Amino acid sequence: ASAPIVLAQVAEAGKLEKGDRVALLGIGSGLNCSMAEIVW
Repeated sequence: ASAPIVLAQVAEAGKLEKGDRVALLGIGSGLNCSMAEIVW
C-alpha cells in the first residue's frame, strides 16, 4: 500500500515526467518476490 502513496508524492513534487520508468519491487518471506516496471 505504500507504493501508490510514494508515487503520488513524487508525482506531485514534479519529479516524474511522462515517459519515465519506475521500478517496483516487493519481497516477501521465503523465496517470494515480485517486480514490475511502470512507464509513467
